[in-house]
Amino acid sequence: MYDKEEFVRLNAKIKTYEAQLDTYRRKIAELEGKLEAYEQQNTIYPTAEVPASAVSKAAVDQLLSNPVSQLSPTQIRCFPNHQQSPDLEIVPYEPAKSNNISKKRGLDCVPRPSRKKHQQAPRWIAAGQRVIANVKKGKFSAERFRSQNIESSEPQGSLFERGKTLAERAAHSLRNATYAATKAQTELFFFLSALCVLETHSTLSSDEIDNIMMVLESRTDNYRHRRSILHGAKWFHDKVIVRLCERGWKLGHAIAVVALSSPDTPSQYEHVRHDKNADRFIQAFENVKDDSKEVECIGLLLFRYVELWNPFIRPVDILTHLYSGSLSPSPTITNHELDAVTKYNMFALIHPEVSPPTSATSALQQLIRSTAEKSHDLSASLLSNTSKHLLDILHVLTQSAHVEYSLLLYAGTKRKRWTPSGELEDFSIGDIGFDYAAIEILRDAKKLDRQLCVLESKSLIKRYGGKIHILHNFDIEWAQWRQAAPLICFYFTGCEYSNRFSEVGNCALPSFQGFFRAYKQQPEDQRYSVKNLVLPALVQASKFSDLPWKKECIDEIGSEDLQAMDLYTHASFIVRKAYVLRSDGRWDESSLVIREQLCSMNTNDLDPRLNAVRGLLVHSLASNMWEREKFDEAVTIWGQWQPPKYRDMTLFETRVSTRILTGTGKVMLHQGNFQDAMSSLESALRQYDEDVHPRLDVLATLTDVYCELGNPKKALEKLRPVINLSKGQTNRYYRNCYVSYVEALIWTHNHEEAERILLGLKKHFGESSQLDRHDRRRYIRILLQLAQNLHLRAKNQPQWMETVVRWRDVVASVAEFDEISSWDLGMISFSMHHASLQSGTENSEWLERGINEFKKKGRFWMRGMATYWGGYICSQLPCVVTAVRPMMHKDTRLVWPRQTPDTMPDDETPDLPDTLD
Repeated sequence: MYDKEEFVRLNAKIKTYEAQLDTYRRKIAELEGKLEAYEQQNTIYPTAEVPASAVSKAAVDQLLSNPVSQLSPTQIRCFPNHQQSPDLEIVPYEPAKSNNISKKRGLDCVPRPSRKKHQQAPRWIAAGQRVIANVKKGKFSAERFRSQNIESSEPQGSLFERGKTLAERAAHSLRNATYAATKAQTELFFFLSALCVLETHSTLSSDEIDNIMMVLESRTDNYRHRRSILHGAKWFHDKVIVRLCERGWKLGHAIAVVALSSPDTPSQYEHVRHDKNADRFIQAFENVKDDSKEVECIGLLLFRYVELWNPFIRPVDILTHLYSGSLSPSPTITNHELDAVTKYNMFALIHPEVSPPTSATSALQQLIRSTAEKSHDLSASLLSNTSKHLLDILHVLTQSAHVEYSLLLYAGTKRKRWTPSGELEDFSIGDIGFDYAAIEILRDAKKLDRQLCVLESKSLIKRYGGKIHILHNFDIEWAQWRQAAPLICFYFTGCEYSNRFSEVGNCALPSFQGFFRAYKQQPEDQRYSVKNLVLPALVQASKFSDLPWKKECIDEIGSEDLQAMDLYTHASFIVRKAYVLRSDGRWDESSLVIREQLCSMNTNDLDPRLNAVRGLLVHSLASNMWEREKFDEAVTIWGQWQPPKYRDMTLFETRVSTRILTGTGKVMLHQGNFQDAMSSLESALRQYDEDVHPRLDVLATLTDVYCELGNPKKALEKLRPVINLSKGQTNRYYRNCYVSYVEALIWTHNHEEAERILLGLKKHFGESSQLDRHDRRRYIRILLQLAQNLHLRAKNQPQWMETVVRWRDVVASVAEFDEISSWDLGMISFSMHHASLQSGTENSEWLERGINEFKKKGRFWMRGMATYWGGYICSQLPCVVTAVRPMMHKDTRLVWPRQTPDTMPDDETPDLPDTLD
């Protein structure tokens, strides 16, 4: 190794040599220029000014005997700066005379022998000879292949992004490969074969496939060349591997010998596919046939490689799309054969410290032994029971759910829950009856990794993108479920204070659902031992997944003896039940159960925690009112809960106060009291932590208020950091932010960006009939904004016709949704009337319908439609103003903006990254 001074000296010496090399290059270029100028100056240019005459022998002899320097300037005209001699006759060349002279030369004239042209073999022959040479040289060495490691980390992202990553890896291997680099050839063959499978499977479009191939073969822009490379890889399967299988080869052996002797470069695949004589390849491979298990496993790695790209494709699909019925009978790949690959595969699925067991039973025994060998603080007998306990838990989790590695580790950490004093306290899984010996194992990442690797080596589980998926289904006994119950319920025990609760809860929900199904099937005496764990966990678990699951949780809790519950759990259950009833449109029932619970609570004797829960009940009841547009009643109900006067608010009470401020701000927004709404929402925003998701809901509503106040630029400034950090997330909090962000974009005339986001959101929602109540409202607002966005920028009749179509979609969705919540069709009808006028299809039907809507309701406000839109439409339709102005003046919620999009100055909005596809 060189020291630092030596390294500096060598570096300086290299720079000196590079400078000298540049000097020499400049001198060479200078000399080449001089040489070229000299050649041009001394070139002979014949002239034909002097008439041609007979040349005497004496003149020729004189010319040949005298040097050029002795000739007079008038003797030679062929050289520069000299004149041609008058005695010299120049005979012009004539091809006919030249041929006659050649014939008269007689036998003494021997013609120049013709030069043999180099006959270059066709490229497809050369490519085939290269492959056969690889076979004859014994280039396919399993030992050589196993000594080299192909990168095994699973690519992330979509199938297209995964393909680009794998193409970059294959290209990198080819660039860095030495001659006869088996690993690079095999990886290239696997990559092209996998791409053929996904193309036939219609997983990737033709454009995506071509873009992936451009990453691999970037030296050419020829589309046909890239397609021919893929056809060449398919040729090996159709013409060589199929023929080998017909001769009795196993599919794994056939794939292995072809992959290990495949072409060195992608271009050779293009040429070799033109070879119509595949027999020479078959004969070459027959001479080196190897029936060893090791070679077969190398061939079966192709299936693992395709699964690395698309984890959800089955081996039978790979066979079907790769050979398309060419093999008769079709080969089958059993799970046992695929499991055998793990002994030699390049993906390193097995931890080096754990040898692969031969059966599921030995895998469990290996798990117990490895745990016992690695733990020294516990007795052997206790450790053995703990290992079995842990094994049962892991078994249950892996059989019933997609389990994250971090989720198991999280079981050994502490969580937080509300205390009666209203503060947060730490508690661990041991506090709810879990074995501390198992906790110690779960906390150790290395030990846990060994347990998972053993299960993975037997294909009990498999990892996709950091998650663990179960591959086989086994019957799970209730005894195992009961052992795992404390761990499963622990994920749903405590408060929802941190974002980690939502993340872990969503990951652990499948395990809990499996446990809950088994719990419901047990008799009452079997349930009793875990009931105290299950009921509080059910209350928390009802916050996740879809409405049917929420109903199932609430129904199960309702079937129990509610009087036996502690007051805190019972009140929390009522909050969740009211939410489910409200989501199902059962407003009166939801309000009734809340009022009954509030009447049963003595407001004078509540501890801080129960006082906070009472605030949640008040908030839920008020939400029922404002959802039904009873705004004054909602504000009155919110006033029934006040923060404590003689002590500071606890953290739990602070969160409840923030929710009430947020609800009040939303009501004031709907009433048109924008200044008070802004004040209330800004106060709520200050009370939220920076990283909690409910803060996004407050921020989205606040930006709507800024737009109503005619300040869309401030709205963009508030939401732009959130949109940039969202990275395409579309959970319900980010969906609110996107919709409010689009409102500001439309105000500032950034129509193209608004259109892109809206189309992405519409695609995400899909069929409106499958959405819950809140998402259906967001969906209607998206349709409304799509119509408004095109309405503001339509210039010709086709665009106005498209605008009419979009407004019809809004009308249809509002009519479908009207049974749950009223939507005002007045301004929508006027908008449809204006668009129809511009497109030339109006018959005054929509104008009359809009006027009738105003007569019934006396307002034009609706959810999601900013008040500036009413001003814009009325400015375009004076007849509307005349007809409905008296009714509009009666509406206190009607606020006419000072500026509409037609009169607003253009705000500069930056280019934003793509957040939605």
